[in-house]
Amino acid sequence: YGRLGHKEQKDEFRPRKIDTFIKPMYQLIRIAAGSSCSYAVASNKLTYFWGQTKKTGEANMYPKPMYDLQGWNVNSISSGNTSTVVSADNSVISWGPSPTFGELGYGENEKRSSTVPAKMTSMDGLATLMVAEGAAFTLMLVRNKDENDANLISKLPSMEIVVPKMIKMPKVKLATGNLDEDEDENEAALNEQIEQEEAAAAAKKRKAGTQVTKGKAKRT
Repeated sequence: YGRLGHKEQKDEFRPRKIDTFIKPMYQLIRIAAGSSCSYAVASNKLTYFWGQTKKTGEANMYPKPMYDLQGWNVNSISSGNTSTVVSADNSVISWGPSPTFGELGYGENEKRSSTVPAKMTSMDGLATLMVAEGAAFTLMLVRNKDENDANLISKLPSMEIVVPKMIKMPKVKLATGNLDEDEDENEAALNEQIEQEEAAAAAKKRKAGTQVTKGKAKRT
């Protein structure tokens, strides 16, 4: 898909410099890779893209600047299968072609996909330190160090988190390392269990017989 940025579609089995970024004018400060594309953020506030996010159309075979993000101070960028999320200047920007599964974060009753960068309005004003994009979800790390941060965070919709409960596991006897001894112990334990079950069954049978006998005597 051109995600390697070498201007040709072939496998690369050894690391190789991307020609576009060899010039000293390019000082890259962030790099992100998705399933079929790659991004780089330069110190001149330009974000470069190569590869493909849409399932149709031609792929970018080498890095090209994304003018939709020009001038933004990009803090973090992450890409999943086809969706991309960027945190920049106390805003979060996302885009991705259909189908999407809510990872773009545009909100209820809003558009679910966008082929051009669009803001998550619910995140406006929040200092989002890091974003992480999965196959169909997004995680964000947000600053919370003062009253203003806490107030903005409190306005976000909350979600119920199910906390796993600890399960008590039965005690297990560790093997001694001697297979013969372990087999003997296991066989003895099994025989003891069988004897206990047989004894319990016999006692139950005797009890049932006694009840029947008493019942007959009473009727007579």
